[in-house]
Amino acid sequence: MIIPMKLVTLLCLEQDRSAAVDALAGLELMQLCRTAAPATKDVASISAQLAECERVIGIVRSAPAMKNPPAAPEVADGELVAYVSKLISGKVAAFKEQERLQHDLNLLAPWGEFDRSAIAKLQGKGVYVTLCATPRNVFDQRKKDDAFPAEAAVSVIRMDKNMVHYALVSEAPLAEGSFDPVVLPEQTLSATKNDLANCQAAIRDADASIAAAKALLPRLETKLAALRNQLEFASARDGMEQSGAIAYLQGYVPVTRIEKLKEAAVKNGWALQIDDPAEDDQNVPTYIEKARFLNVLDPLFDFVGISPGYRESDVNVFFFFFFPIFFGMILGDAGYGALMLVAGTIGLIALQAKKAARLPLVLLIFLATFTFIWGWLNGAWFGLPADVLPGWMRGWSMITDPAHSTAAHKFVKFYGISDKQLTQSFWDGFPSKLTQWFCFLLAMLHLMSAHIVRFFTGIRKDWRELSNIGWALMIFANFLLAVGLIVFSGTFPSWGVYVYIAGAALILVTIRPAQLLNLPFDMIGSFTDVLSYIRLFAVGLSGMYIAQKFNMMGIMAKDAVPDKYAVVGFILLILVAVAGHILNLALGFLGVLVHAVRLNTLEFSNHMGLQWAGFKFKPFSAKQNND
Repeated sequence: MIIPMKLVTLLCLEQDRSAAVDALAGLELMQLCRTAAPATKDVASISAQLAECERVIGIVRSAPAMKNPPAAPEVADGELVAYVSKLISGKVAAFKEQERLQHDLNLLAPWGEFDRSAIAKLQGKGVYVTLCATPRNVFDQRKKDDAFPAEAAVSVIRMDKNMVHYALVSEAPLAEGSFDPVVLPEQTLSATKNDLANCQAAIRDADASIAAAKALLPRLETKLAALRNQLEFASARDGMEQSGAIAYLQGYVPVTRIEKLKEAAVKNGWALQIDDPAEDDQNVPTYIEKARFLNVLDPLFDFVGISPGYRESDVNVFFFFFFPIFFGMILGDAGYGALMLVAGTIGLIALQAKKAARLPLVLLIFLATFTFIWGWLNGAWFGLPADVLPGWMRGWSMITDPAHSTAAHKFVKFYGISDKQLTQSFWDGFPSKLTQWFCFLLAMLHLMSAHIVRFFTGIRKDWRELSNIGWALMIFANFLLAVGLIVFSGTFPSWGVYVYIAGAALILVTIRPAQLLNLPFDMIGSFTDVLSYIRLFAVGLSGMYIAQKFNMMGIMAKDAVPDKYAVVGFILLILVAVAGHILNLALGFLGVLVHAVRLNTLEFSNHMGLQWAGFKFKPFSAKQNND
């Protein structure tokens, strides 16, 4: 359940603000109100260090690994960031120098190696040599038009399809604008090449040093965490408001932790003002206390990045019961489920020392169990045909052999399907029909439960919450209609009309005038929401066909190989089938994200009145760094 919050104002003496913040961090029970970081010198300094540390870590982490990088030097913790930053700055400077030298090399290359001083010596003797570079088409046109200075001789040094490099030799300086002179770097071609080679060697050395710095990443990340801790502490300390000799701050505390805060206040000499958050306060965090077994879905919520708002409902129970079923139906293969069970179990054993890995692996095993059960019930094992499977792997006869199943016959009898309709064609399509029926049943249970919960949680505050019973009846009638239209044609019961009428009447009696205009669309929407659950059948069916087709492709690849190379053919079969099943499994996980998560966070949440507008309660825990 979502625990109510209190808005607490904590007051202390101004000179005790640092000690108060430190003690509050140790309690880990208050989330501070969101405020802009105070513009103090301490906060600015730590922010700059933090930004630089993040930059350094990002560059080192993304640097390509080397086979045999040099050993990272011994660097003190306080100098880690500066050391790696210097390596990165050195590489950046070397890159800039490489660009400059490459530019100079491009200018010098057409002219080759020559003595620059010879031009000056010739000029001293009255011979002027001007080096020029002109586009080929312009040069050809000038030559054709005899546009070069009459007093100058043209000596082509190098010509290609784009440019012409040449020298104009004259006994007097040429007038500006009559040629295209070039300005060459001071260095010679050979010196530039040598400097460029040295620069490229420096870049390779820098790359090696940065690759070696990957060994420092754990220490850098520890430093990053420490800086974040320091910044949070400094922001809390320097962000405290002050009134005379009193400093104070505000934050949110769950009601279940108020007594602990009061005890700390007595011990530390604080004053507390405890209020309820304002009704329009959008900054109240969401703190959920739940049964321990519900924690298994925490990795899912963290991955998707959603949290119910403070004034919304806790839906962990609904996720716990419905999401695994959706997951199992989408992947839908017992072989995949078995693989995930094995992988999860091995992971738990191998990573038992890593607490962070435990919950995701438990979630994997939990979801894999439902995948295995659903796949086993349907006799689905890596898309293999039933006739190659042993009897115990061929699934539940109601699904895999309904014509000879007592349960299947009782089921169709319940729906009033006559014996004349029970043809072989009917029984051939029955497994698909049964899965579709189950999808609509899930839709009814899932969406009705949302409205029933809203009714019981809201009826004491507003009698209009009775409309949720009306919507629940509408959804039940929608289930009957969907089955009657899509699954078993003509089975919509006559009393279903009265269910629709009762639901509509309850909604009309309790509806607010402003909602009347949208009512027809909401009613149609409730029916389409029920229909949307058939995606579980469609996505699961597509996965089964993909598995079968890849198996067939593997068999075709094997059959294409001559008998004398049977081993090669068998290897090809295995490779094609394994690659196909890996792809299918990946697509299945993608389907879960797109469809199973959507059914919970969109269709169900709309009926629950849930906008996922909240953020998790994160108590302040950054202690002062006394190092």
